[in-house]
Amino acid sequence: MATFSDIKEMYIFRERSLKGLSLVMITLAIVSAMVACETKKTDPHAQSADPKLAPVIPDLGPAVMRSVKEIYRRGAANGMRPDVFAKMGDSITAYPPFLFPIGDGRYEVGRHWRLLPVIDKFTLRKLEKGKNSFNRVSYAGVRAWGAEHALQVGLSPCPDITPVECEIKTIKPAFAIVMFGTNNVDRNYDQFVVDMEKIIQILIREGVVPIISTIPDAPWTKKAAEEAHMANRFILEMAQRYRVPALNYWRALQDLPDKGISHDGVHPSVAPEGSGVFTPEALRYGHNVRSFTFLQTLGKLTAALD
Repeated sequence: MATFSDIKEMYIFRERSLKGLSLVMITLAIVSAMVACETKKTDPHAQSADPKLAPVIPDLGPAVMRSVKEIYRRGAANGMRPDVFAKMGDSITAYPPFLFPIGDGRYEVGRHWRLLPVIDKFTLRKLEKGKNSFNRVSYAGVRAWGAEHALQVGLSPCPDITPVECEIKTIKPAFAIVMFGTNNVDRNYDQFVVDMEKIIQILIREGVVPIISTIPDAPWTKKAAEEAHMANRFILEMAQRYRVPALNYWRALQDLPDKGISHDGVHPSVAPEGSGVFTPEALRYGHNVRSFTFLQTLGKLTAALD
């Protein structure tokens, strides 16, 4: 169990090494870490906020499940549909390799037959133009977006509300997978922290259960690499504070060739046979692992709510 002294020393080091980070953000980080420690003390099932230690598939301890059930009940009262999920993020989320083959029926689960019920549940519910949650193009998942774009009125077909709210209004999802940060590191990290909080708050307010995902490494500059690590710790701390599931995608990538990243240095790699294939060979590629771990998380979450 980390003590306050441990936390203080950790953030003194962070303050010295990240001179551009504002005093306000450092204070918020310290408060978040203290809350994380207190959460772990009161809920022994709470997962770590350290990306190296937090499990890939989230633990659904009693505190998380109480929170999730409360959000889920609120969503049911607001008309959210238990067989619909939203995708929110940047190109890593918006590009077809993430989940689209599942919705198109182009998948191979291999020995992971336990994934079939969750695939069936979310493909049977038809959305606009015959699409489903897997292969529908999201209003809140767009190439080159940072977290701030998901909150900017005027960037979706709903003229008077944010893309996050437009996505919720349009498809009424009970769940949302959220992964922003890659386009914020080395650019506007401080604003990312503020905006991610707002996105999660909107989802919880409307009764949509967020599944918050950590991001891949960002090795293109030293600052980007440092801020990607900070973003992942923040994401896990935020999941602790709001008691919602966190999918630690970053950790799932660490043992893959090139850490699961393609030759462009940014986007996850795709197996030659396609991103919807979950054989041992295919699960050496980043996009395959992302779809696979999301399905595992969604299946675990829906089973706990049934």
